[in-house]
Amino acid sequence: MGNEYKEQIWNQLRVIQNKMRGYLHEFGKKCGMSLQEILLLREIAARPGITLVEISHTMGMSKSTTSSMVSRLEERGAIIREIPKYNRRIVLLRVSPDFSKRPEIIETRTELVSGLLKDISEEDAVIIMEGLERLDRLLDGSLEQGSKTNPEQKLQEKERDALTLTK
Repeated sequence: MGNEYKEQIWNQLRVIQNKMRGYLHEFGKKCGMSLQEILLLREIAARPGITLVEISHTMGMSKSTTSSMVSRLEERGAIIREIPKYNRRIVLLRVSPDFSKRPEIIETRTELVSGLLKDISEEDAVIIMEGLERLDRLLDGSLEQGSKTNPEQKLQEKERDALTLTK
């Protein structure tokens, strides 16, 4: 494939990312949170039990910045910080069940999701999902070539992601 198409794909992904950030920013305003807090919460919700170190790496933020943000969200009752008995040096993060059930969160989330894709047909949804899944696999292949992550860690991540999807 020529670089022209690669460049178009890259540009379209940036456009979509900016739109999603805009929607998430509006969602955050309605819930009284910053965009970074919303993104952090989404990542924790997608990967319950993620460690503070992992979320810092995933979000591209320093551990101290992430820790401060986690503390603010914990004070608001949005997340739960757990220190497991088997390893007192790590911190596991989960979205608080009470927070997830708050009416304004449920209403805003429902409004956000239904508003984003309100006119999508089932056929378009299937085509888009297939394309996104294919892109994800291609990106995994590209990242694996340059990745220094060990195979055991990759397997643990995939197992955790699979468990998240089944819940």
